[in-house]
Amino acid sequence: MPRHPSSAAETLLNATRRFTRAGFSQSQTMLTGELSRADWHLMWLLQRDFTGEGARPSELAKRLRVTAGNVAQQLRSLESKQLIARAQDNEDRRAVMIKLTALGEIKLEEVKKEYVSEFERLTTHLGAEDTTQLIRLLTTAAAFLEKTEDPSC
Repeated sequence: MPRHPSSAAETLLNATRRFTRAGFSQSQTMLTGELSRADWHLMWLLQRDFTGEGARPSELAKRLRVTAGNVAQQLRSLESKQLIARAQDNEDRRAVMIKLTALGEIKLEEVKKEYVSEFERLTTHLGAEDTTQLIRLLTTAAAFLEKTEDPSC
């Protein structure tokens, strides 16, 4: 017999799990195995926050909240697909910088278009008022969570 949520927090947890399980969180590129969700997150982070020189693997691990070993494995996989490239840091020759390749940029844009298309379907379904409310609530929730994050991340 299904249990009924006992609090607003538990109801919110159930709603977010249901949203995630609904399959909205994966693109066709990910479903075919070309990229994992973790790959997409790493590539998106590189594009959004590390333009120019790129990022050190340790910076990526910290921002993604994973181990350096996990990032190293991911980088090897992305490099074998020619989606990222490694280069020496101009300031510290011992350090390696990671950047998206032109192919990586193209693949990232393909996935982004798939997500945007899905969100367009959702916003059409919700309508303007509910979409505006959802954006406001998600933005407010994200701001709260960002303030309570571990400062070392």
